[in-house]
Amino acid sequence: MQCLMPRQVCRTRRIPMTRPLYPPEAWPRLMPAALAAGYCGEGSVESFRRKVGVLYPRPVTPKGSRQRWLREDLDKAILALAGNPEDMTTFDAASVL
Repeated sequence: MQCLMPRQVCRTRRIPMTRPLYPPEAWPRLMPAALAAGYCGEGSVESFRRKVGVLYPRPVTPKGSRQRWLREDLDKAILALAGNPEDMTTFDAASVL
């Protein structure tokens, strides 16, 4: 069975890949640091954590839980890096075709 997680997260098998095999709609809404790093295209969790609070949003920490990042917050930060933070336009296949 093929590992569907980013290389930094996949501990069961070492499968070289440059990006996760998740389709865009399959990413969880709340992500631990390793998944958030992969989602943002960072090379390592450490690199991602260094940029938290600067380029990327701070995590949410539900009471009694670990740090998690909201996918929507990460999307906004990525769009801000591209220079259009307000443009959260979503397209479906019908509008593109």
